[in-house]
Amino acid sequence: MNTIWMDLLGAEVRYRGKYRTRTIEYGEGAPLVLMHGVGGHAEAYARNLKRLGESHRAISIDLLWHGLSGKPPFTVEMIPEYCKQVIDLLDDLGVEKASIEGESLGGWVGMWFALHYPDRIDKLILNTTAGIRKRLEWLMATPDRVTEELIDLRYALYNRPDTNASLTDVFRNSFQRPHSPWSIPESDLANIKAPTLVLWSDKNPGAGPDAGERIAKLIPGSQYYCITDAAHWPQWEQPEQHDTAVNAFLAGKTLVTS
Repeated sequence: MNTIWMDLLGAEVRYRGKYRTRTIEYGEGAPLVLMHGVGGHAEAYARNLKRLGESHRAISIDLLWHGLSGKPPFTVEMIPEYCKQVIDLLDDLGVEKASIEGESLGGWVGMWFALHYPDRIDKLILNTTAGIRKRLEWLMATPDRVTEELIDLRYALYNRPDTNASLTDVFRNSFQRPHSPWSIPESDLANIKAPTLVLWSDKNPGAGPDAGERIAKLIPGSQYYCITDAAHWPQWEQPEQHDTAVNAFLAGKTLVTS
């Protein structure tokens, strides 16, 4: 099994825009922005970046208050602020629009972005879009897929005083509020105009494939694809399945779940 270092060999790390967004970038062409889940970081897409970068400019980011991105004063208006961060990133890149993949929290941001900034998005990929409720083992179908390197990386990031303090606010706002004012009603999904792929997994905890299928039915013209033998981090657990599906969708192909 490759290390994160080897998976990202040849990629570039940059800090962009007024939010000082940390990016890991690979490839050329139309931009594809990759967003992690709550408590995550850009390395969530370490196993995908180079394959996706064969056809796109793949850009994995640390969301605000996460990883090594900026730590401005926290606001409970997290989702709108994350969208402003993406706008700032696109402006810094000098591009009018990008395709977006969001995993869990990142998917929530992606949906909000598609609804409120339809002119700045090309295609949307919703990767097990939902909240994370437990630690790393919850992300994987089997705990042995949580590598020691991944544990060490997350431990190092979480023990940075600035990241630890900001993530405390993020988690408190994510899990201690019964209803978020930024939740997206099901009825609003019909207003998403960007071509959309709802990417799910067969072992996603708390919300199985039927949840993904329902979301796909509510977004006009969207496609649905279920990755097998994966839980809440399918891009890490089954990178080849994930990247094949994403690249096919971005190329305009119709996906069929086996």
